[in-house]
Amino acid sequence: MQQQIIGLIAIGVGFSMVYKTRGWTEFLGRNDWAEDKLGPGGTQLFYKLIGTGICILGIFGVTGILDGFVYGIASTVFIGAKPQ
Repeated sequence: MQQQIIGLIAIGVGFSMVYKTRGWTEFLGRNDWAEDKLGPGGTQLFYKLIGTGICILGIFGVTGILDGFVYGIASTVFIGAKPQ
């Protein structure tokens, strides 16, 4: 149950980052790396990409896929990792 609540909160935060990017840019400030690599307006694109990623992870958390996803990554990083 707790995982679903955290997932729903993540979906809300991610959606707000995509929908209200200007507000997040004013709150967090400009990102010099994004402006340099992604061009003018790169900061807003960067925040939209981060928000989309947060939404996807939130959906994974709500549906229960996140456990398998994290285990798959951990098993490749830490060879011999076994499920609990």
